[in-house]
Amino acid sequence: MQLTNLTDQPLLLQQSGVDATAFNTTLPGGLFVLNPHESASYSMTFNPSRPGVYTNTLGLGPSKDYKLALVNLTAEAVSPFSLTPSTVTLGNQPLGTVGTRKVKLTNSYSQNITISAYSFDHYNPNFTVDFPKLPLTLNPRDSVQFTVTYKPTNTWGDYTNLLISLPHSSNGVLPLTGQGVQAAVLAVDSIALDFGGQLINTTSKSRTITVKSTTDLPLVVGSVSINNPAFNVEMPKLPVTLQKGQGFNLKVTFQPNQAQVYNSQLQINTDFGLSIGTVALSGEGSATTPLEPGPNTLDFGTVTVGETSKARKVSFTNKLNTKSLTVAKITFSYPTKVLTKDYSTSNLSQSLPIVLAPGQKFLVEVSFSPTIANNRDGYMVLLDPDGNEIGRVAVKGTGSY
Repeated sequence: MQLTNLTDQPLLLQQSGVDATAFNTTLPGGLFVLNPHESASYSMTFNPSRPGVYTNTLGLGPSKDYKLALVNLTAEAVSPFSLTPSTVTLGNQPLGTVGTRKVKLTNSYSQNITISAYSFDHYNPNFTVDFPKLPLTLNPRDSVQFTVTYKPTNTWGDYTNLLISLPHSSNGVLPLTGQGVQAAVLAVDSIALDFGGQLINTTSKSRTITVKSTTDLPLVVGSVSINNPAFNVEMPKLPVTLQKGQGFNLKVTFQPNQAQVYNSQLQINTDFGLSIGTVALSGEGSATTPLEPGPNTLDFGTVTVGETSKARKVSFTNKLNTKSLTVAKITFSYPTKVLTKDYSTSNLSQSLPIVLAPGQKFLVEVSFSPTIANNRDGYMVLLDPDGNEIGRVAVKGTGSY
């Protein structure tokens, strides 16, 4: 680089703006004089610390704030080796456990290279590197493998850069990131409870969730919460401390107040509010029993005791929008009568239990065989596996002699 004073007056100059970590110049460090029409030559060197594009501006003038000339500096540093992968990510690593990644370093230069050292641009004890003995010389296109190890101690997330050094050359950079997660400390026997269809303003039978501690340390369960009031949970008095293998039961019920689909989540927390277990909850409220009968009443008239009427057919259709229904049992009843011997079913289109998707129907034939000479009116009731009523049809008949 040559400087020439084009004026008839001496120039008092000093340099400013050069980043000495990447660019260096032989210009004097302080003020110097360049006489009229005098020229002087100086050199500029580039000494980067890592691969990448570097830019800077060299200013010359009587002060750092008053510049007579500007020189734009641009240079790119290229690593003589490649790293595969170019970034190491170790995510969702349970706290206290070890995750590893293999990395291959390849000499992509036309001459031998020597790996002299490695370091981190900032210290993070959760990352360690198992590197071959250094210094290490690689011929062109030769490779060496090393291991990055990550052992998280927190859930905040970790990062650093691994710097791989060569004598008289820029560093190679390998970004390292990691994410620690809370290790499973609680075993929950159900990840989801589906209550299916439920008549609005009625309460389903309870469903049980069993939880047990799986950690060697004492586990304090501080709270259990549900974010939808249509679902309720019965639980032991909290907080409770569990040793490994100990647990308790939660009983959940569904009580919809509108004909709509309900979704929620049951969350189990430590005494510090950390979530250690979740269960998805779902159900659908129905304004009428979710299985719609057709017809609504089966009238058998008068039948002689000991004889059997002609069978009548009835269909049931799942009227829910999103939930399947399971018919597990069919009974006949009336609050003051036992009708199981008076009515019977036959020729079901499917055998019990029957699973009905939304909009699906099934047929059943019903017969009346009166056991006494009296009115035997009542209901045929359809129950799900939990014993909840999901459909009914009125049955009428009178026995006579």
